[in-house]
Amino acid sequence: MRKTLLVLISSLTVILSQTLLFNASKSYAETKAQVKLDESFLDLDTEKETLEHIDFNFKRAKHLKSFTDLEIAGYDPGVLRSIKKNKGSITTGKGIWVNLWNYPLDTKAFTDRLDEFDIDTVYLQVNRSTTEIFKNQEKVDEVLKACHEEDIKVIGWSYAYLIDIKSDAEKFIKPALYVSPDGESFDAFAADIEENTKVSSVKAYTDILKAALPEKYPMIAIVFSPKIKSVYPWKFMADNWDVLMPMVYWHGLKDRSLQTVASFVSESINELRKLTGKQNLNIHMITDGERTTPHEVAVSLEVARKLKVNSGVSVYPEHLVSDSILEVLKDFKV
Repeated sequence: MRKTLLVLISSLTVILSQTLLFNASKSYAETKAQVKLDESFLDLDTEKETLEHIDFNFKRAKHLKSFTDLEIAGYDPGVLRSIKKNKGSITTGKGIWVNLWNYPLDTKAFTDRLDEFDIDTVYLQVNRSTTEIFKNQEKVDEVLKACHEEDIKVIGWSYAYLIDIKSDAEKFIKPALYVSPDGESFDAFAADIEENTKVSSVKAYTDILKAALPEKYPMIAIVFSPKIKSVYPWKFMADNWDVLMPMVYWHGLKDRSLQTVASFVSESINELRKLTGKQNLNIHMITDGERTTPHEVAVSLEVARKLKVNSGVSVYPEHLVSDSILEVLKDFKV
């Protein structure tokens, strides 16, 4: 009986594994097809396209100035006039995000692209809780040197599960203080806190970082949009981290339009200020470059401008972001 039961369990395990593998492959294929479909939108035949009475000129990227009739939910000029831009923040400017699995193969071509579109900051993932401290130290050294030679900042980041808090803290601290063989180091370091978001865990992690890092080291946290996750240690983060970087990703919205994108972005920023209790919060907006359009990205940046996002903007992820979207980012005045 015991032997029969073990054989049955083994057979079920094989079937389950095959099913999961098939579904994962199917999901990947569908995602890849969707990306290809959406990217085809960017192959414009003409310089100009008119959409909902808004003119877009992709070659000269002057269309940002024409978003004058969008309704920005919750926009209160009286309150926002008192918000001062923190020009000293390390995250100000325009950036692009690189994750662990998509480091540039050709670093020179990578920095040339950044120069072409006036990208001044690279957000380079160094590790996550399930990897060693440097997933690819040789490539990290290469990117640091190449970017700094072009006066491009490099801010590293770690995806922290906060299950083994001490280990995750080490994966922040060691890269933050790292000096490469060429004498290069990160301009700052950020923590991506998405998994264990209990206040006690986040506090323990934060306390270890602050105890180990220089007193003036900038504390930068990658956080959810409150529209995606409202239950989060917002107040603690605002009180203990210098810059919050909400991931304002709308590509999963159903029945998307320019207006729904504008509403999603504006509500994300307004709710972030409300939940943290800080109207002068240092916010860096990470805009959505995955299966999105230049029109939508332009809208998101215009909303950020109107709501006085004060610590820069960036787009994720670099390997999926089209040149047409980067042209929009290039024209945006921070």
